[in-house]
Amino acid sequence: MPDGKSMGSSTTLLSEEQLRQVIDAAPSGMIMVNHAGKIVLVNSQIEKLFGYERAELIGHSIEVLVPHASRSKHPSYRDSFFAAPQARAMGVGRDLYGLRKDGTEIPVEIGLNPVMTDGQQFVLASVVDITERKRAEERLRITIEAAPSGMIMVDAGGKIVLVNSQVERLFGYSRDELLGNSIEVLVPTTARQKHPEHRNAFFADPHARAMGSGRDLYGLRKDGTEVPVEIGLNPLMSQGERFVLASIVDITERKRQKRCSRKKFSNCRDQMKICNSLPTFALTICRSLCA
Repeated sequence: MPDGKSMGSSTTLLSEEQLRQVIDAAPSGMIMVNHAGKIVLVNSQIEKLFGYERAELIGHSIEVLVPHASRSKHPSYRDSFFAAPQARAMGVGRDLYGLRKDGTEIPVEIGLNPVMTDGQQFVLASVVDITERKRAEERLRITIEAAPSGMIMVDAGGKIVLVNSQVERLFGYSRDELLGNSIEVLVPTTARQKHPEHRNAFFADPHARAMGSGRDLYGLRKDGTEVPVEIGLNPLMSQGERFVLASIVDITERKRQKRCSRKKFSNCRDQMKICNSLPTFALTICRSLCA
């Protein structure tokens, strides 16, 4: 019987009793499956999560817990894991779901670990119900979508992970054209080279603040035109990752009004110079026109 220590591979060597103790003590759902896909061990968290009694699962195919839409492909994924067993997250980049006894599906996060006992290879899967996390993400998505200003969420690598309809309208891109792309696509070419440096500085010292204080900021629309903007930055943490949520306001109208005010002031100043050279009765009329 192996002594429980690693033998130079990524496979963990444990006795059956050690495995049972580890699995039963785990705070998350734990399920052990053999090379043929048969369930050989589960803990009470799995029973609670999926609604089955332990006896209903032991000896049955793991596919009983896989939604029908994914069931046909699951054996090939399992075979791939056993062909190159190593500890990893399952379905990276995909939304995973488990199928409960009552037919409902639940969002899950699954970690896979190869284990060896009595000379046989198994996979020990940790299964975490992420329903609450999904609800929180959905609440965030709804909040961002309902915001009256443009909202963009960006990860530490500068990739866009979330936008709202206001951003689509402001920049002329569809949501699908932006998600997964670099935030620099919305930065004018004159400022693009330095933008990653500014972004890295924010993630190094994340705190809510206005972007580019004292500078005129512009965004680059899909049609190549630039739009004056005001940007607020807010750091966010989700699933252990850091993001920045940026609010973007189109200040084109504010800029136009400011230019008009300056022009009106300049015109009035010129008129006052003329008025001051007129006789008193004319001066009063002239000043009233410029008021």
